[in-house]
Amino acid sequence: MFVLALLGAAFFTPVLAQGDSILDRLKATKACPSCDLSRAELSNADLSKADLRRTVLWGAGLKLTSLKGADLSGATLYGANLSGADLSTAKLYGAYLSEANLSGTNLRGAILWGTVLFKANLTGADLTGASLKDANLKGALLCRTKMPSGEEDNSGCR
Repeated sequence: MFVLALLGAAFFTPVLAQGDSILDRLKATKACPSCDLSRAELSNADLSKADLRRTVLWGAGLKLTSLKGADLSGATLYGANLSGADLSTAKLYGAYLSEANLSGTNLRGAILWGTVLFKANLTGADLTGASLKDANLKGALLCRTKMPSGEEDNSGCR
């Protein structure tokens, strides 16, 4: 078990190595594949077309962030706050968004194949034209959520 933990730690780049240099590099280059950005505050950032494949954004603040066309394939966004973010045309193949706040998020045309959205808050999100092949929406909060067909889902409204 300890060996697996060491292997996992070696796979991800620590977020606070040499101060905030990884965050600065991400904002400048829009690339940080396999980085560990857990709990990073990136709200209101422009990360359009960013390369964030396999990046760990556990509990990250991404409110109102532009991730339009970004590649978040295999990323972990467990509990992240993406409310009001723009994820239109983003690639989220196999991403893990359980318990993430996606309220009011623009997911138009996003590719969510195999994405885990277990208990995610999708209230008011726009999934028009999104591809949800094999996506797990079990327990997701769907209220005033525009589904891929353009129809509104109110099944989770309380």
